[in-house]
Amino acid sequence: MASLKPDVTARKPVSHDDYLPSRVPPALNLLQSFEHDPALVGIHPRLSAMRISKIAPSAPLARELVRPIKTGQRPLFRVVPPLMWRTRFAALHTPVADRSLLASLDVEVASYTSYAVSIQSVDLSMLGGDMEPLAAVGAATPCSPGDQLSYLYKATPDLGPDGTPALGSKGHTLTVRILADVHVGPLCTPRVAITWRTPVDFAPEHDTQERGAPSAAANVTLTMTGPCRVKVGTPFHWSLFILNRSASAQRLGIIVLPKRKHTPTHRPSSSAAVPASHGASTALLAPAVQDSNAVYARQKSARAEPAQLVCLTTELRLGPLAPGACYTAEVGFVALAAGALAVECVRVVDLGTGGVVDVREVAGVVAVEEEEEEEV
Repeated sequence: MASLKPDVTARKPVSHDDYLPSRVPPALNLLQSFEHDPALVGIHPRLSAMRISKIAPSAPLARELVRPIKTGQRPLFRVVPPLMWRTRFAALHTPVADRSLLASLDVEVASYTSYAVSIQSVDLSMLGGDMEPLAAVGAATPCSPGDQLSYLYKATPDLGPDGTPALGSKGHTLTVRILADVHVGPLCTPRVAITWRTPVDFAPEHDTQERGAPSAAANVTLTMTGPCRVKVGTPFHWSLFILNRSASAQRLGIIVLPKRKHTPTHRPSSSAAVPASHGASTALLAPAVQDSNAVYARQKSARAEPAQLVCLTTELRLGPLAPGACYTAEVGFVALAAGALAVECVRVVDLGTGGVVDVREVAGVVAVEEEEEEEV
């Protein structure tokens, strides 16, 4: 079948000739102006414009910008706090209706500085209550590095209709303001102003700096193994396996507390009579009054029974124990009486923070006399 349309699949012939194809205008000759130069007789210079790439000229840099930047040694300034402080609270021996606390503010001049500090003023105020100073230090008190000053206050919260703190147990906020001068030199006396706030919980005893700190002794696994049958008067040992499950190294102390029998004592009647309460159930009751003679009689008649299972190892200290590390130790015992014996508890003390954990689920032993052992 004949067609007038050209074949779209037909390809143009490719020329492998290195010369320029016919009827194609050449590029501009940049040296054409030198063709009629008398010095170039019979020479036709040619430089195609296709061989030249344009380069945009850049502006010359000023000499001021190319000079090297001189860098000197940077001065180092140590920034340290000149004062450290801590607040403590303790319950007062007051009636139940009085929720006042004894507040103690300890201010210490940093010992790692060599400058004297003059404390100009110390002010304590509480939101929803009053702070009454009990013992204060005079104004503009000069202090040397390492000195410690104590300020005593009586914290009294505002009470609600039911006799409880008006803002709740943790709604009262204590604000501490301290103004001091640091004597760096004759012409340099910077003034330091401190404003610090903390909630106050009207509990018997607590410390605002250490409240809520978990004990690392609770992250330690203690496994005890030993004989279940021993002889009276013959020492034996328990094996202790300690595993540190916390994320930091720990220094621990282990103390075995003996179990003592408590002999019931007769409690003499107190000479002070307690009147009966006929008020409403919501009325606040004062604690019972005990006569000093009754307390003395109870202490005099108290009798401590000797321990029947004695630990020969008074205290065991170990550490620092790395995270995930374990330790094995032995604790010696001796039974002084026959029968089923046990210890009161095994106390694990964190030597770093002072936290204490008592392990009371401790297996006991059966102590027998030597004659009974031979018969069996």
